Amino acid sequence: MKSLSIRPLRTDEWELLRELRIRALTDAPYAFAQTIGEIQDEPEMYWQQLAKNLRLSHHEFFIAFLNEEPIGITYGHLEAADRHVAQVGSIWVSPMARGKGIGKQLLHRAMSWATAQGAQRIKLWVTTDNSPAMKLYKSSGFVPTGKTDLLPSYPSLHVIEMARELDP
Repeated sequence: MKSLSIRPLRTDEWELLRELRIRALTDAPYAFAQTIGEIQDEPEMYWQQLAKNLRLSHHEFFIAFLNEEPIGITYGHLEAADRHVAQVGSIWVSPMARGKGIGKQLLHRAMSWATAQGAQRIKLWVTTDNSPAMKLYKSSGFVPTGKTDLLPSYPSLHVIEMARELDP
């Protein structure tokens, strides 16, 4: 039987963070604001600082493991201007692990973290063409806020902001 676990990224796991981010951007470039070209050549120091400064900036990455193999990632962070609002983003699950509810579990783990940090509302951005992600967010209570934009990495794609209130 396969064992799924989701836990926060440790500050010394910068190589795991880099690996998963590169895998995500390679697999689904249309779903993220950055491109593989923007991050693949970042030096080790970039990744070390990103992993090290997580908790200092009210930012947390969560990693999903299936039988101890890393197969998914997401993050949550509190907005600097309003600590009662959190953002969640960059949910990615390895193609071999999709369709098992892991994306939903990652999302709910980030939502639980945000609630524990005092957030009362959580927001995210999603590409309008990403129907699996839209279905996930809608089924988790997110609704469009009316804000739209172009995806920075692929300006021909549109993104919408979605939000939901968090239960205390």
